[in-house]
Amino acid sequence: TTLCNGQEKELIDYYLKELHDQRKVYQQEQQSDDDVHNDYPRNVALRHYQLATIDYFRFILGRFWKDATPSKFEQRKNSKNTVLVNRNIDAAFALIEKVDNYLHIFEEERKEKEDNFST
Repeated sequence: TTLCNGQEKELIDYYLKELHDQRKVYQQEQQSDDDVHNDYPRNVALRHYQLATIDYFRFILGRFWKDATPSKFEQRKNSKNTVLVNRNIDAAFALIEKVDNYLHIFEEERKEKEDNFST
């Protein structure tokens, strides 16, 4: 299934907590004084996640969807060796919508930077 309704952000928060906890353990093992607080800011992690999702979509689109049809999805629907977005149309559309939303975020950011630059 796809992550929705805030589940992606919950997953990122979980990963960040685990990263922080593991870095703390490493710091103690190495007897280091390096500060591990806020080692990977949430906003940066979220941005990286969004960019990675867009890049993943670019790869899927160029590599696997050039001949995608409903019948191809039907043929692959039970294949455990096929990624979900290549065998489930609902998952494919969810990815498209997610990437579209992320692209809008980056487009707005770019427009804002251009507006600030021109004034």
